[in-house]
Amino acid sequence: MARTDPQVNLRMPAELKDRLDEAAELNKRSLTAETVARLEASFEGPVASLALAQLQAEVLEREWLQRGAQLRFVAAVQLLKQITMKVKAAGVELSATEAQALEELRFHAAKIAVDQDVTAKRVQMKLESAAKKLVDAQEFFNQAVKD
Repeated sequence: MARTDPQVNLRMPAELKDRLDEAAELNKRSLTAETVARLEASFEGPVASLALAQLQAEVLEREWLQRGAQLRFVAAVQLLKQITMKVKAAGVELSATEAQALEELRFHAAKIAVDQDVTAKRVQMKLESAAKKLVDAQEFFNQAVKD
């Protein structure tokens, strides 16, 4: 978009803006680019809207699987930390190789936790949002086919 394009200031419900923000982040676009893409898609008809919703659902499903794997990895490292503390409390020392392996796991787990929000609640919210978008698109498509 060029700076010479007209600017539009509009009001919308906070929940809708939050959904647009999430979609823009997911699609790696600015809020303006996401809004324009969605408006353009709405003029392309129900088939295009359904295809867009299905594509978004697929992207979110892949993200869900990736985040699920990350959650399991972080949980495994946390469990390993607890086991290590219990072993040390029992007076058993880790070998240098075991200690190094544990530190590498901790490093990777910390990197995941810093790079992305991998909380189960956040992932669940994104998946529920994707499911709602897909249902909305299917309802829109079914209504358009009737008309």
